Amino acid sequence: MFNSKGIVILLTAMLVPLAGRPAEPQPPHPAPPSGFIAQPSASHALHPDQPYVTPEMYGAVGNDISTDDTEAIQRLFSEKHGKLILFPGKDYHISETITIPKRIGCHVMGAGFHSGGKIRRGHGLMGNLSRLVWIGSSDAPMVVYHGSGLIWNGVELCGRPPEQETAKKAKIGFLVAKSGKGIGTGKMWFPALSINNCETGFQAGTHERMHNCDNLIFGYLALSNCTYGFRTRNHMAMDIHFSFVKAGGTMDTLFYFERGGAMHVNGLGLHSANIGTMLRIGWVGRNNGFFSLNNVKIDAVARNLKLIDMEQPCPAVITVTNLKRSWNDPRPTDFSRAYTLKGPAVLAIRDSRHIVGAQCFVTSPDAEGNVPNVLLDHCDLPAELDSEDLHHPDSSGKWYFKTRDCYAETGPNGWHRPLD
Repeated sequence: MFNSKGIVILLTAMLVPLAGRPAEPQPPHPAPPSGFIAQPSASHALHPDQPYVTPEMYGAVGNDISTDDTEAIQRLFSEKHGKLILFPGKDYHISETITIPKRIGCHVMGAGFHSGGKIRRGHGLMGNLSRLVWIGSSDAPMVVYHGSGLIWNGVELCGRPPEQETAKKAKIGFLVAKSGKGIGTGKMWFPALSINNCETGFQAGTHERMHNCDNLIFGYLALSNCTYGFRTRNHMAMDIHFSFVKAGGTMDTLFYFERGGAMHVNGLGLHSANIGTMLRIGWVGRNNGFFSLNNVKIDAVARNLKLIDMEQPCPAVITVTNLKRSWNDPRPTDFSRAYTLKGPAVLAIRDSRHIVGAQCFVTSPDAEGNVPNVLLDHCDLPAELDSEDLHHPDSSGKWYFKTRDCYAETGPNGWHRPLD
């Protein structure tokens, strides 16, 4: 057996021959490009230890509308490299849909103003410098994902070249839809995403009875100049969360739940006079249909905005908290038909200001005689109007209306009706 002295002698004999040997050179660890500025074209195979990949490594050029980068970007997503995908601060023009394979854990990151670039006119509020720009036909989506676990951060989707205002728009900016057998898609995070100039900005599902498109989480979502900002066409599009949404430009409908769904919005800014409807509901089932909108600010110029519009009777439950209009425009706001409710729908508005007016509620029962329920809780109400003045003459049947702790400009208001 070795004693402690013998162990020391053995270790010394092993280490002394190595002391004079020069250290083997180690390959430098590549650092992310400053501001993610485009790197020279290179093969991914030349950098097997690099922790990220860029479009340039697959032949993309960027910032050249005469160059179609579709093939290079599709190969970037199709290859099983398992690495972070970094988009430099450039415009990449694509003419065909980019399909992200059905995998778990894909992470996409773009460049922002904080990483060394300069903000250009037309970019999102978050200063997105990385953009996919559509130069294809108007009958296809820009990006499609059939899997789960995606993180998409800071790459803007532009449905037509910014300098070509008459060019055809992409049909959909980002489409999440199930492909083949399985339980569906979902569990995705979009920390910062801007979409503009598409027929539909973001869409979940393509048809009814598709499996889950749930657990979509948006940190910051900017939508502008889209006919539909966010749209669901699948009754299982549930558990959709928005930390903050900014809507601008010309838009028919911001949120369109055509075939079911459920969502929670924590912050929403409507910054355009050309937005038609905030929330439109086509149909919901009894296991979804819950809509929560909180901290909603409507710009003063949006005087004809329809806040809630239901296409047919359904058991939707809608809660709106801290809804307010900017009140620096002396021109009157048209509240007529601001809320269209049908069947057993429930609408609760709490802690809100400047959100009701003459003939603002249009209500109608369903075939079984179920009628809408409306609750105003701690809201201001026009002092010169009573509850019937709020009911639009085109309404059919009765409705249940109640106020709780509401107030008017001249003092407490005494409207009370039972809410079943």
